[in-house]
This record gives sequence, C-alpha cells and structure tokens, in this order.
Amino acid sequence: MSARNLQYFFSPQSIAIIGASERATSIGTCMLRHIAGAGFTGRVFPVNPKYDLLDGIKTFHSLDQLPETPELAVICTPAATVSRIIGQLGDLGSKAAIVLSDTADFHDSLQQAALHAARPHMLRILGPGSAGIMTPAAWLNASLVAGGALPGRIALLAESGALACGLTDWASSQGIGFSKVVALGEVSTLTSATCWISWQAMSIRTRYYCARSISRMHESSCRRHVLPPATSRP
Repeated sequence: MSARNLQYFFSPQSIAIIGASERATSIGTCMLRHIAGAGFTGRVFPVNPKYDLLDGIKTFHSLDQLPETPELAVICTPAATVSRIIGQLGDLGSKAAIVLSDTADFHDSLQQAALHAARPHMLRILGPGSAGIMTPAAWLNASLVAGGALPGRIALLAESGALACGLTDWASSQGIGFSKVVALGEVSTLTSATCWISWQAMSIRTRYYCARSISRMHESSCRRHVLPPATSRP
C-alpha cells in the first residue's frame, strides 16, 4: 500500500473539525479543545451549522464556507454522514481525514460508501473508531487523549484507541515521549502496518516503533528498531 499523503496526518498546516461543538459530552468539543489546547500553530476551522463561534474560534456552517482547503479533516459526526463529508472533502482537495464516528454504527454499506467516496481523490482515511493522531513535537494533538503526549523518539502504532490512550498516559507519568502516536481504529485505508512503518522510517525524529496487534510487521523494509508488541499493562 502506498504511503502517499500520509504526511498530512502528522504535519498539516490546516485542520477542519467537522462536528465541533460546545456540548461537554461531545467528541467534537473534545477534539477542538485538544487541538487548540496543544498549541497547534496552523489554521483551525470548526464546522457546525449551529454555531458562529466556538471557544473563541470562528466557526463555519458548512465546508464550502471554509476560506481554504483543510489539509486534515477530523470527522466527529454520525456514521450516516461520513461518506457525504468524505466526498465533499475530496472535492475541496483535502488529502487526509480522521473518522471518530462510532464503529457500532458503521455497517458494511457505510464503510464501503466512505471508501468509495475517498478513492477518486486519493484521500486517506483513519478510522472509524480511531482515537486519533498525535505529533508532540509539532504541537499536534488530534486525538482523544486529553493530556497529549511528551515528545520523544518512539512511534506508537495501535489498533486499539483505548490502548493508545492508556500507554500515552502511562508514558507521560514516566517521562517517556513519542515522535508520533496513531490509533488505527476498525476500518481504514491505512490498515497496512508496512505502509505506516515504511513511512515512519523516513522520519528523523523516530528511532523506535511500538505496535500492538499488527501482523506482518516483518515485511517492513525500514531499518529502525521495532519494539515487541505492547501489552495492556506497560
């Protein structure tokens, strides 16, 4: 699988948060606050037709109102809306999207519709059910981990969002940092471990990889160290 467009997950210059909200229990609220609170230096575009301002940030009612094409989109809306949003993002020219929608609502037809909408645009999808992505050295916390992660030389790749959250929380308490953290989720155009690890091999900030439940890691051509799969009790 090609590593094309993966860079937009880790070093975007602009992020759209579709479904951003002010409700305390909303994932959209969580993502907006984590991205803004981490000190992300790029442009942040909350999108929700119910609001004009969220956390002091200008909020747009629809994607076609955005002043520029977001390099990365974070989708926090119900599963039934995802394929339509993916298609709109592709038309705008976006190249990467994190889908946080609940996997329980993603039956096969919705999964296929989302992938079908993404394919003509080469738009890469992480999720659904992903806990997101972190690049601590770039002040990027597009994840459900409230405290983020410390910068370091370990790249964490996990299929389980809960595991990624637990490991980063524990690592922070021990002073251990990460170059990148990825929680893949259930369905994705990015489920190839070889794809992720080969791309990571190009990163000067990454010296070690830590993965969980990823098969065929030995196929990777990267020349950096791969740590044993993480367990749920670090």
